[in-house]
Amino acid sequence: MVAYQRTRTQGNNTQVDGSHYKGPSIGWVSEKTTFNGIKTTTDVVGNRAGPNMFNSEFVGTVPRWIDGAGGGHIWHKCPLWNVSGVGHLLSTGTPSSATKQAWANQIAGDTQPLAPDVSLPTFIGELREVPALIKSFGIGHLKRISQYRTGESFAAEAASRHLQWRWGIRPMISDLKKMLDFVSAVDKRMGWFNALASGAGLHRRCRLDEQNAESIGTTTTIYSSGAFIHAKPRTVTTQKVWGSAWWKLKDFRHFPRTNAQRLHAAKRAVFGWTPEGLVLAAWELFPWSWLIDWFTGFGSFLNYAQGAGSVTAQWLCAMRHTITWREYIPYDLPNYLTLTGRVVDVRETKQRYPLPGPNPVTISLLPLLSGDKWSILGSLAVSRRFK
Repeated sequence: MVAYQRTRTQGNNTQVDGSHYKGPSIGWVSEKTTFNGIKTTTDVVGNRAGPNMFNSEFVGTVPRWIDGAGGGHIWHKCPLWNVSGVGHLLSTGTPSSATKQAWANQIAGDTQPLAPDVSLPTFIGELREVPALIKSFGIGHLKRISQYRTGESFAAEAASRHLQWRWGIRPMISDLKKMLDFVSAVDKRMGWFNALASGAGLHRRCRLDEQNAESIGTTTTIYSSGAFIHAKPRTVTTQKVWGSAWWKLKDFRHFPRTNAQRLHAAKRAVFGWTPEGLVLAAWELFPWSWLIDWFTGFGSFLNYAQGAGSVTAQWLCAMRHTITWREYIPYDLPNYLTLTGRVVDVRETKQRYPLPGPNPVTISLLPLLSGDKWSILGSLAVSRRFK
């Protein structure tokens, strides 16, 4: 069957039929408004087994109306008209080739079934820093609080503590938890190895990014027939991006064949006690390697290289789910009027993008940095600025 793209459009329109009494000289007037909800989906037919693009977008407005009586007027289910429609809720667009490549590199590294859960060589290498880290983060921090004389010195100290927590304390706690869960991690790794050895392959997913943004706009006017209401527009956007890869054995000769061999390999892989794991540990112990990783993705490629000789990633895909809604919040609704429904416009997109294979020389771009990473860069800048 020949594969082809198709586009479908589904409407979900709601008509609100109301009426407005404008006084004895005019009487009752019919008021009708249709609140539109349109979903457009583009997908691929005829390539069910392979990776396919997918794009689904819904745009719509929530039905809303007013009831009440005052000033010689009577409103019965009178619709509140659209303020500006959904056009102001921008579409997410298509990611650039560089963004897709950076996603591919990260997916290949984060889903690699031979990459360590926790790098024991790295953990051992960092143990020498633990006493100084605890002293600086705990008792030393409390002593310095009483010595702050300016807001700048306090900001620098807070930024430094944030970096220590993010790159010292929190990773250490995470690694200790993973070490305590060693048996479960080995069992999971054995399941992956068995799926690979069976020839069926292994499907894995990973988180790429998550963003949340909120803004409050300037006062605007929403209105119905004969009624004017002031409101503040509040816009909220949430976006989640995740990836998936299908892993297959590339060379059976370099993969453990018996259960005993796989169990031994699983134990070593979980803690990164392999030749490739030692290379990864050396990189992670290198000063500022974490910052370099953000802009080059080199650490992700080293993760991918953990088993590049025996397994390969196929059908890499990135999925992105974005919801933007704008709600107009009335703040001077007359007490003789009742509002039913919320004054909300919505745009929701669900997208899937087939990706190229991992490429170690590709440089990622700043827009790929998440809010968490930007906060770390901010702390780094503050701590250096006010030292």
